[in-house]
Amino acid sequence: MSTTIPTIDLSLPRLTLVELIRTVCLTHGFFHIISHQFPPLLKQEAFEYSKRLFALSAAEKIRFKMSENHYPGYEAFQSYSLDSTNTTADLNEGFGMTAVCYDDETRWPVETAENQLIGFKVCCQQYHAAMEELSKTLAGYIAEGLGLEEGYFEEYFVKPMTQVRLIHYFQGEEADIVDDGKPRIGAGLHSDWGLFTILSQDNVGGLEVYDLNSESLIPVHPLPDALVVNSGDLLARLTNGVYNSSQHRVLAPPPGVHRYSIPFFCQGNPDYLVNVLPLSKDWNEWVQGKSKCKEAGSGVRKWEPITVSAYLLMKFQRSKQGGKKTAAA
Repeated sequence: MSTTIPTIDLSLPRLTLVELIRTVCLTHGFFHIISHQFPPLLKQEAFEYSKRLFALSAAEKIRFKMSENHYPGYEAFQSYSLDSTNTTADLNEGFGMTAVCYDDETRWPVETAENQLIGFKVCCQQYHAAMEELSKTLAGYIAEGLGLEEGYFEEYFVKPMTQVRLIHYFQGEEADIVDDGKPRIGAGLHSDWGLFTILSQDNVGGLEVYDLNSESLIPVHPLPDALVVNSGDLLARLTNGVYNSSQHRVLAPPPGVHRYSIPFFCQGNPDYLVNVLPLSKDWNEWVQGKSKCKEAGSGVRKWEPITVSAYLLMKFQRSKQGGKKTAAA
């Protein structure tokens, strides 16, 4: 039984990488990557800015909160629940930002010497751009693993709705902490909505992924200098459910401990039509018996085509409804 996720070294030969990534996408879809060339100093700077941002008072943070028309910005503590079965909203606060091509949609904080955020926007945009380049590389490996050309997803990356989110997990005021013997949830069990996600996390831990083989949650322990990649809903839909959209959750840190993470959500061009890929006969034959999806290679369609923007809006509205439901309970 697997007790951890695999680590894939991106300096390995290309054919080896394609095979390794293809294999893990058939199970829980989670893996560490090393030798990824993402600038370590940029990652460190982004975490430092994240801590300063969330250290601001609630009154200051609310000035750049997410707008009613869903333009990204600050998301207050316990704004939503990713798992509708949870009795309380998720124990985190966040700040979301779009790609540079949609920069006018992000609600940025005012940068002053007093709040120590001078350079925040530039850092975030550089982080976003570097992650987008890395995501294109990974998408090439995924395409080849599906028997497609390396550049198959080029149209997906034309003015993509990629998003970086700074997240702060904590348990709130002591008076709000109820010891009922149940794990406190930082982010409820869910799958990510895009093609895949690339995550930077600190060393606190708490991330868990549901493993199909063992039918249990396994921890995703932080590794120095590694990034975490997990497959998402759009990749599952493109492969008609053959590749797994990874179910995962985050346990809230103990009282007084703070966890920070920075996921990059690889969400494509808003008009990109998510439809079953033209997978080759050889690929369909290869996947038979290797996937837990009964429809693998059978031609039975699991989902109707949908655009990226329509799918993301549907998922966002469901998550907010979950948050409202728990707030009223």
